[in-house]
Amino acid sequence: MDNTEDIAIRKAINCSYCDKSRHQVHHMVEGPQFCGKNIYICNECIDVTYNSIHNDEDNTISVKKKKEKIPTPEQIKAYLDEYIIGQDSCKIAISVAVYNHYKRINNTSTTEIEKSNLLMIGESGSGKTLTVKTIAKLFDIPYVIADATTLTESGYVGDDVESLIRRLIHNADSDLERASQGIIFIDEIDKKSRKSESSTVSRDVSGEGVQQALLKLIEGTVVKLEDEYEGTSINFDTKNVLFICSGAFVGLDEVIRKNQNRTSIGIGASLNTKMAFSETVKNVQPDDLVKYGLIPEFVGRCPITVVFDDIDEITLVRILKEPKNSIIEQFKALFKYEGVLLDFDDKYIHNVAVACLKQKIGARGLRCIIERDLQATQFILPSLAKSGVRKILIEEHGTVKYVYKTMKKKING
Repeated sequence: MDNTEDIAIRKAINCSYCDKSRHQVHHMVEGPQFCGKNIYICNECIDVTYNSIHNDEDNTISVKKKKEKIPTPEQIKAYLDEYIIGQDSCKIAISVAVYNHYKRINNTSTTEIEKSNLLMIGESGSGKTLTVKTIAKLFDIPYVIADATTLTESGYVGDDVESLIRRLIHNADSDLERASQGIIFIDEIDKKSRKSESSTVSRDVSGEGVQQALLKLIEGTVVKLEDEYEGTSINFDTKNVLFICSGAFVGLDEVIRKNQNRTSIGIGASLNTKMAFSETVKNVQPDDLVKYGLIPEFVGRCPITVVFDDIDEITLVRILKEPKNSIIEQFKALFKYEGVLLDFDDKYIHNVAVACLKQKIGARGLRCIIERDLQATQFILPSLAKSGVRKILIEEHGTVKYVYKTMKKKING
């Protein structure tokens, strides 16, 4: 082969990946033949491949470190304090339980740590659901909020317990790893209490049957989920999913008093005076929950019981004003969008708290009352802004005062 042919071959050698010639790069590495042709890769493509591989490894390592870095119980409670008013004992118990749960997930020792599933007890509107949402936000994990009243035993009309897993996977954007460390919150679990403690009573498929169906799921099991459209299936392990069950458990305080009265008979026995619901239920024992209607196996799988304090007038006022995303601040933001400042008289806020307490619907009722009082004003708010209104003051009894640039006008709301 003469020099002319050799030069021609050299010129024909290009990188098989970026198509640059050997004269455009520093090095060209010859690889094995593929389909009768030699494979070549230049030093630039080698560098790109190397960096890509090592960056992926670095990202994987950083993700693992992120998982291992768990907020401490004090940090969790501090975060909850920003959004939830009061309930300090509950927040401490929940912070410890959640912290231990995620330590358990990252546990590398040979000692197997059991799950820290929770049972929340408290009147409607006491902050149970908000607590779960806030925890999920802090840990940046998917969660499901389900109503136990819609669940039935598999094979009956209604949602079965496997639907909770499907929803969790959906909320995790089909990322099975994220979903496997998420939270499933089952509210109104007290509505699934069995009808009788007697084992001779016929099976209750919408009450005890649901509790039975939840047992393995809560404890940790592999669920096989079928995709009826694609004809495929996946196996989902619930061992690292945190289950939180909750309910108002109306009448549980009476069950506890009856149990206490059985040990308070005779000369010198102490008489049980009627206390607030939360004060009585803070003394709840597993036996009380069983007598209420939860099956013993279910109680055992939710070892941590958290009782929320009853909501009082002072707490409702604080809920309106103090949280990071308080109802007052939310309404102010809505009005500010139109360029109008909104302010509330302290006496009005107090009256809203009193009205909400009378309705016995908890903190959820606060927004309902303010929405009702401001509905007419919100309807004409864009027009008010155009007419020169720059500030609106809500006075003691819901009276609305408009403040213009150059004058004031008072209208009865």
